[in-house]
Amino acid sequence: MLHRLNDLKGRSALLALLFFISFLTSCASYQKKVYDARYNLVTRQPQTAAQKLKPLAEKPGDDQLVYLLDYGIALHEAGDFRGSNQALLAADQLVDFKDYISLSREGGSFLLSEGLVQYKGDPFEKVLINAYLAINFLMLGQLEAAAVEVRKLNQRLNFLRQEGEKEFVQSVFARYLGAMIWEQEKSWDNAFIDYYKAHEIFPNFSYLKEDLVRSAYRARRRDKYNEYKSKFGLNNVDPKKWRKEGELVVIYQQGWIPRKRPRPENPRFPKMFPVRTRTQFAQIRVNNSVSGRTDPLFSIGNVAMKTLEDEFNSLVARRLVGVVAKAVVADQIRQRNKALGNLAWIAMNAADQADTRQWSTLPETIQVYKKWMKPGEYTIAFEGLDVYGKPSGENSTPIKIKIRPGKKTFLTWRSFR
Repeated sequence: MLHRLNDLKGRSALLALLFFISFLTSCASYQKKVYDARYNLVTRQPQTAAQKLKPLAEKPGDDQLVYLLDYGIALHEAGDFRGSNQALLAADQLVDFKDYISLSREGGSFLLSEGLVQYKGDPFEKVLINAYLAINFLMLGQLEAAAVEVRKLNQRLNFLRQEGEKEFVQSVFARYLGAMIWEQEKSWDNAFIDYYKAHEIFPNFSYLKEDLVRSAYRARRRDKYNEYKSKFGLNNVDPKKWRKEGELVVIYQQGWIPRKRPRPENPRFPKMFPVRTRTQFAQIRVNNSVSGRTDPLFSIGNVAMKTLEDEFNSLVARRLVGVVAKAVVADQIRQRNKALGNLAWIAMNAADQADTRQWSTLPETIQVYKKWMKPGEYTIAFEGLDVYGKPSGENSTPIKIKIRPGKKTFLTWRSFR
């Protein structure tokens, strides 16, 4: 009788493990859950994308942060900048609240999957939360709130540097966006400092030469003003232009960040796969005449790939510990029930899949177009260009704007195809 009871217990345990394996293999991954929403963005249905992401973003849990980030982008594309900010501010609070490691969940990740650990976001993603918040506030005309996000952004960048994060995390886009906002706020010295830091990171960005000359002049750094005028060949620049005219600033978000998938050779580890898009640049039309095209400033895609490469060795080390932990647990079970121990080993390894969570709705690159214009009303439109400078077929609807003397007018556009 006792032997039969033990046999029944063993069979029950086997059935439980089989159910567990079935559950693991049937659970949709993060990438599958957001696939439809991303397709809606490609087809210019951001409101539909936001509706699909909303219940995921509102559900507390280990994955809430990543869904809030994607939800924020969908609302941003829908033109709901207030709603986007609500989602991104909630994400920002989660980053601060969940920026720790739960030992119990970490142990579970050793036995099963990295996906069991709470998603806390990569360092470059944390920086971009504040950057997108600042852009949203600019679109809402709330300059002071945008400046607050710039201060938070700079604090985060300084903290990451002190924590020893790699230099590629120091986003030139974050610095450049901050400089433009400081300039709009007439905080001239702060503007000069951030333009200078942006120049240190990416000295070849086309607009930075005049930006440094102008910000040095306005910050009353006469020595730097004269130095940069001579160094950059801008001796004929007229400071009166900066008071009499206004500046159009286009922030263009191009394509898709590379996507995380399991490595074909070893599905325990993630790998970045590029998302090919035809549209590579944006051409700006002013009153239906070609005015110029955007200049790439920051490759989020490159930073994402470098981040994963930089973390790969530590990820391998953690998974090796996980393999050993699985072997120990399976062996302990096997000593009592050989079949159950073997099945436990299979189940734990079947569950050990790559963590493919990421802020996947980010663009591949951030590009900028700037033009000084006489005060007045203009019609602006964006036209996508391929790598050869030919029209890609992806265009925007025309936008009416008003240029004011001594002010910046910010616009943003995203291409997906």
